[in-house]
Amino acid sequence: ELNFTKWSQLNNTFYECRKLHTIDKIIIPNCTSIASDPFYNCIALAKIVFEGVILANISLAYSPLSKDSITSVINALSATATSKTLTLKKSAVNTAFGIDVDDETTYPAGTEFYNLRHSKDNWTFSYV
Repeated sequence: ELNFTKWSQLNNTFYECRKLHTIDKIIIPNCTSIASDPFYNCIALAKIVFEGVILANISLAYSPLSKDSITSVINALSATATSKTLTLKKSAVNTAFGIDVDDETTYPAGTEFYNLRHSKDNWTFSYV
């Protein structure tokens, strides 16, 4: 369990941690910016739990996150922040939810991913 008093304390924390698979819990403060990408090239990160509210852009673009982990990060996104982006690995989302994020017909209204994604319509979602 990691408890950060400032979101900026996460700067480069897991940078290039290519073998990191699990982070049991990250407790984050309500901060509005982050100077760098703490999860850059975390190519094995599949399990992570967030506690707190994410108010800053966040990228987990390299990580093959599990369904529970994707759900955790989306649930932690601020419901009021604007002009913020969550970046996820496209193949992780597709595998976790059995969908194709490029084809909205694979997750129509009322489906699990649709409801999760649209619970944070104030955020831009990017899939790479």
